[in-house]
Parts: sequence; structure tokens; C-alpha cells
Amino acid sequence: RAKMQTTKKQCILFAQPCDVSANGFYFASVEGFQKQSARVRNSFGLPVGEYEIEFIEGDELNAQLFTAARVHQGNINTFFLASKRWDIDQKRKVIIAAFNSDYSFYFKKAGLMLISMK
Repeated sequence: RAKMQTTKKQCILFAQPCDVSANGFYFASVEGFQKQSARVRNSFGLPVGEYEIEFIEGDELNAQLFTAARVHQGNINTFFLASKRWDIDQKRKVIIAAFNSDYSFYFKKAGLMLISMK
């Protein structure tokens, strides 16, 4: 049986607070996001709850998967799982379908995708 082909480069994301008075941070895991977001405070000393997530570094295939799946703070765990566990063909199928059809893809539990019309 052929070995499953996967991508290896670690994904680095950036959490940009929706509150412009707070500073963002880089992270490479859900645990990193949780730990750092718990410490972020705005100019009034209040915790920040909402972030825009940006793809910073990683291989091109995971960057495209990030965009195709519309990653946000509520589904970063599933994105990290898919980026590590899915093989190249699984990622390509989702990317091609998202960019070349009338479907949107959203991560759901256990790395499955919920498909809906745009």
C-alpha cells in the first residue's frame, strides 16, 4: 500500500483583535491561541473576545485550504487537524470545489465539511 502523501510545513496564524486598541499575536496551535488570547487586554484593561484570523506562514496548499474553508476563531481547531491529517488529495478536492463551484465549505466536528450554496 502506498504511503499517504501529506504536507509537512507548520502553519503559523495571526490573531488580529477586532478591538483596535489591543495587540494581536502569532500562534501555531489551538493551545497557543487559547493561552495567548486569555492574556490580551484592550486599552481599558478588558479582555478581548473576537479576533480575525489570518494565515501567515505554511505551505501553499494549507494557505489555500485556509481560504477555501473560511477559517475563523471558532473553527481553528478543525483547520489545524485537517492541515495535519488530510492528505494532499483531500485538500485539493476541497480547494478545487470551493474555488470552482457555487459551494461554500465550512469546517464541522471531526474535520468534516458542511457544504452549502454560496
